[in-house]
Order: sequence, then structure tokens, then C-alpha cells
Amino acid sequence: MLHTLLTLLLIEPYPQLRLKMNFFRNLLYLFVKDFVVSLNCPEWPAAKLLLRLLLFRMVRLLGGDKTALLVKNIAINIFSMIGEAISRLNLDVQQIVLSNEI
Repeated sequence: MLHTLLTLLLIEPYPQLRLKMNFFRNLLYLFVKDFVVSLNCPEWPAAKLLLRLLLFRMVRLLGGDKTALLVKNIAINIFSMIGEAISRLNLDVQQIVLSNEI
């Protein structure tokens, strides 16, 4: 499903597809938010894998010369969402370690 969603976002946005693009972009953001929430849950180890695959795909999109600007903006937004989650997780781990040292 995620692969299909990314494939639909990679097509050059034609005017008649603008509404569908917004729908798919919002759906992709919801997927990423769900994966980010479940990132620190040991019950969902696949979240880390899916986020990693998504990051690799976004890096490839940003490096592409023929990638549409809208898709590059989506990739940057996804980077920021995942980066925020990693920073929050790192801070939580540091606080746990500090609380155990006391």
C-alpha cells in the first residue's frame, strides 16, 4: 500500500490530478505519523523498517533532477517529521538513563 501511495505521488501532477494529489499527500502524512508514534513501541518493530525505507526513498527523490517540486516538498516534510520523532526518542532515552543513574 505504501509503495502504491509513493508511486502515485511520483507522477507529474497534472491539473486534473491536483485534488487526488492532495488526498494522497495527506494519506502519506497520516501513515508517517502512525509509524512515528509506534517508533518507540517494541510491539511494532516494523515501524522502524518502514520509516527507514521511506527515508531512503525520499533521499532518492530529492537527488533526482526530474522530480517535481511538490514531491521534493513532501520529502522534506517527511524528513522533518521523522527527524522530530528521532530527536524526541533520543531525549526520552537520555532521560530514562539519567533517572536510572540517580
